[in-house]
Order: sequence, then structure tokens, then C-alpha cells
Amino acid sequence: MQAKDMLEQDDRHGLNIYIQIHGWSVGEAMNHEAISAPPETVAGRIGNLMLTHIIKRAPVMSNRRPVGVVSPCDLINLVIDAPGRRAAKGSDAMRLTTKARLTADLGIGSDKVDLVVKDGQVQVQGIPEPNIQQKAIRTLVEGIRGINGYLDRTTLLPSRVVSASITAGGGQ
Repeated sequence: MQAKDMLEQDDRHGLNIYIQIHGWSVGEAMNHEAISAPPETVAGRIGNLMLTHIIKRAPVMSNRRPVGVVSPCDLINLVIDAPGRRAAKGSDAMRLTTKARLTADLGIGSDKVDLVVKDGQVQVQGIPEPNIQQKAIRTLVEGIRGINGYLDRTTLLPSRVVSASITAGGGQ
């Protein structure tokens, strides 16, 4: 049997199609621009990279060699297992919680808004885009337990209007 006859026979049996469908390699599926970090990277930094690039795992590299993998679950466990003396309290805790929720829930980072927390009152400053972000920020802040009020000092870009509103007792 000649090579041409063998190829025709393979095609009749669908083997070429089978190979095309099931013969993919990891190299064909992988992302060629891997997001990685050295072991000394601050946990918050890799968390932000995971959020920004919508990835679930990141290799940890040392001297161009993989030494581990970090996941969002790993980062959460790091926070849960943190010693009590390092945990923020009072206004600092509210500020950290609110900033983390703004980033995680709404994708709004410190480059867009800044927070000042004093006596349970959260003051939001910055330039959210668009107007719906301003409303989402307010909804998020008022839904955080322990927040006693919300002061909106954000500037809306399209109309260059500064909004100032105060609510009391917004937290649960």
C-alpha cells in the first residue's frame, strides 16, 4: 500500500479529524504572558495583579525557576492566620476593609478614590468614572458593618460637579 492510499484510508476512518480535535497540547492552550512574582512580593500586590489580569493562580519564581504557586485562597488564608497584633483596629480597620472591598467588589483602586475614616464616618474623595461608580461606592460603603456615616467628596468628570452628601447610620 502506498502512502497516498494510507492517508485516504486514515481520512475515511476520521483519524485525522480525531487527531486535530484531541491532539491539542498545553503549549497551544497556555497564556504566553505569564504573570509571576518573586517570593518577597507583598501579598496585596499579587492580589491586585490577580484582579487586574483576571487570573486564579500565579507562579512564584526565584532565580527564573518556579518555587510555588499562589491563589486567592492562599491570600485569604494568610489574612485569616495573621497574628492579632498585626490586625488593624478601629478607623484603620474600616479604611482597610473599605479599600479592599472597593477593589475586590467594584474594581475601583486607590488610583480613583481615597478614603478617610474617622469615628466611623467614611469620607470618599477622588474621581470615579462614570456616575454609576459613585452610586456603587455609596452602596458598598453604607453596607459595611460598623460604618456610621458616609461623606461623598468625589468629583464627577463629565460635568466637573463636586458632590457632597452625608448619610448617618448607613452601616448594619
